[in-house]
Amino acid sequence: MSDARRVLVTGTFDVENYGDLLFPIVAAHELGSRGFGVVPVSPTGAAVTGLADAPRPVTVAEMMSGEAPIAGILIGGGYIVHHHSASVLSEYESAGVADWAYAGLWLGATAAAALRDVPVAWNAPGAPVPFGGAGRRALIGSMLRAATYVSVRDPGSLEFLGQHEGVDIRVVPDTVLGLARAWPREALADACRTLAARKGISAGTRWLAVHLRMRTLGQLQLADLARSIDAIAARWEVTPLLIALGRSLDDAAAVSALSDTLRCGHVRLDDPTSLKEIAAAIAFSRAYVGASMHGYVTACAYDVPGVMVARPAHRKFGGLVSQLGRRGDLAQDWTSALDAVERHMAATPSPRIPASVRMALDQHWSEIGRALEDTREAAERRRRFLVDYLRSAIGGAGAAWAFQPFVSARR
Repeated sequence: MSDARRVLVTGTFDVENYGDLLFPIVAAHELGSRGFGVVPVSPTGAAVTGLADAPRPVTVAEMMSGEAPIAGILIGGGYIVHHHSASVLSEYESAGVADWAYAGLWLGATAAAALRDVPVAWNAPGAPVPFGGAGRRALIGSMLRAATYVSVRDPGSLEFLGQHEGVDIRVVPDTVLGLARAWPREALADACRTLAARKGISAGTRWLAVHLRMRTLGQLQLADLARSIDAIAARWEVTPLLIALGRSLDDAAAVSALSDTLRCGHVRLDDPTSLKEIAAAIAFSRAYVGASMHGYVTACAYDVPGVMVARPAHRKFGGLVSQLGRRGDLAQDWTSALDAVERHMAATPSPRIPASVRMALDQHWSEIGRALEDTREAAERRRRFLVDYLRSAIGGAGAAWAFQPFVSARR
């Protein structure tokens, strides 16, 4: 495929967190069928070495300064549209990019598209908090107008971005709901067999996928959670499969702590070897319960009953289950979540994703394909954004921001 058909896709693809790493995989499948190739872009450009099939990104700096032709830039997905520091992620803190990492993925992506004179589109990312300040909101309006197509994944994100003249923002379900199109269940069978052999899981074992993040415990003691899981395992003759979906977010430590507390037989997947292995672990489960939104999304993609523990109750959780028409899949605590997952296991299996969501995702990718083909539609608005951004930067940082790089240059 020629460089001119490459699309840069931004996100936190240099952090070992299962859900975020799936966005370029789904995008590559959907855009590949439309004649485009995908190149992931992340703040550091570092590869996630622990997962064999994790996408290998280039840096935000390369996106900004690269000269090779590209077809356009796609922003997201993930909870990336905000201006807060990423200091909680050691990968970004140690690389010295924590202060601007997230802004580089959407604000930087728009600036890069304007500098390279190519379309920029939004792949339904999320905005977790509102933006304060009249100057900042005005610049966001200019940035949104520079995009040929804008979408976010939930109504909360739409509210936080705010209303801006001349901007049409679509609300589109999280695109990882289309994971089974990129990786059909039968294509995960080998990964499932390899997992079973690696972990000594005997044939015929039914497992319950469990994902714990310690902050979701609230006032619940770990020992009480373990007793409840022990009881479910006995009642339903299932083996808990404890999955670390985000090792960069201390999930492996949570798996270890819960494993040490359980009395029933269980399996620890705190060392996944690939994204496909994690997807297979969920796709072939009896049910899923846990704190990861994309653990739940993966379960839905493969019609596995699932429940999310929404603590803290980010708006993305409520937005997702509303889109799916499955409000009963959202629990505020582990006690409620385990009750719900037992009800799911007792019910007749049924498809988890309604036809309306599948149609919305089809429409979304068609809109992105059209946006990438229409190189001139937003060209003037992209140039206007560069002017607005330059004025904003000089107004905030002073004239030195514009001139210091020139006077300090060594060549």
